[in-house]
Amino acid sequence: MTRFLRYFLTVCVVFFHLNVLKAQKPEKPQNTVFGIQLSPIIPNNLLENNEVVVDHDTTVFQLGQKPGISFGMEIRSSFSNWLALQYGINLMKRNYTLDVEHNDSLINGNLGLLCYEIPVSGLVYARITKWLYMNAAFGISFSFYPSDVFIHEMLYAQRQSWVQPALKMNVGFEIRTENSGAFYLGASYDRMFFNLYKMYAQQPDGAIGEHIKFMEKGSYFSVNFKYFFPIIKD
Repeated sequence: MTRFLRYFLTVCVVFFHLNVLKAQKPEKPQNTVFGIQLSPIIPNNLLENNEVVVDHDTTVFQLGQKPGISFGMEIRSSFSNWLALQYGINLMKRNYTLDVEHNDSLINGNLGLLCYEIPVSGLVYARITKWLYMNAAFGISFSFYPSDVFIHEMLYAQRQSWVQPALKMNVGFEIRTENSGAFYLGASYDRMFFNLYKMYAQQPDGAIGEHIKFMEKGSYFSVNFKYFFPIIKD
């Protein structure tokens, strides 16, 4: 995690120098633009292991991430030709699989977690060509989980808090046009500060009072597709 953050900050510093040292005619910033975004969520096992495996007596519980989806709206307010603030609201669905192996039997289940996310990030960008920009964003997001989740008699997911903060990092490319808006493609990494849910699992044979507790971290990668509407000129 520390190495990844160091690389990301290095990219931000490079962007800053590209904009300060680049000899080009200053242009007027875009001020405030409104956009929509769609982000497929990719399971994260690169920087940390988010797969949970619990071996209890004759039962093995395994909880793994599956691809999810996030979509919503975003507002970007520019302060200068290289610095902006972006914020918005998204609806996110996180998907998981639950595999329970008990003696010689195998039971499978699915877990879907819905939440609302409010991200706030500072953004720096560098102009590569007339229409192409490269940018990096760093900020924080707040996810709101409405309730606990009950799957069936074997698994109950209790939220740790109704709001969960996360560190948000993003790098991407953007094509800006005069009359058709801006098209963005990038990638993000969200690092949760705390565990999302506490899971309570019960053995399939219904052992009285036999509950196993384990935690879900919830960090993830995502691919970001965004479209910003054009500014209407008088």
